[in-house]
This record gives sequence, C-alpha cells and structure tokens, in this order.
Amino acid sequence: MCITHEKSLKKLEIYMAGGFVVPVADSFEETMAILDGRAVAPEEYIVLRLQEGGRTACRKKDIIGIAEYEE
Repeated sequence: MCITHEKSLKKLEIYMAGGFVVPVADSFEETMAILDGRAVAPEEYIVLRLQEGGRTACRKKDIIGIAEYEE
C-alpha cells in the first residue's frame, strides 16, 4: 500500500471595501507588514500580485480584511 501526502497550498484573499474579494499570490506576512507599517499612507496605492498572474493596485485604506486558507 502506497500512501501519498499532497502538500497543501496556502492561498490568500484580500477583502476590499465595496464587497470585492481579491485572490492574491502575496504571503500573509508580506500583506500584514504593509497594513501594519507606516511606510505606506492610507491614501497611497499598493501593488498586489494576483493568484492567476498579473498585478493590481488598490488604496491601502480600502483593504478591510485578509484571510489565508489551505487548498
């Protein structure tokens, strides 16, 4: 009998004002460092890498939450 264990893949979603959910490739730690830090003002834009490739930008103040999960 052969037992294989698939490595789970962590995913991150960012919840935005207005009800948008953005699936990003950035790590939880990277995102929290931006949100907790003072280097980026609330009115400034941050660039996020999307899970499906590509990038997007949003204002820091428009992020209302983040969630990490395993798939």
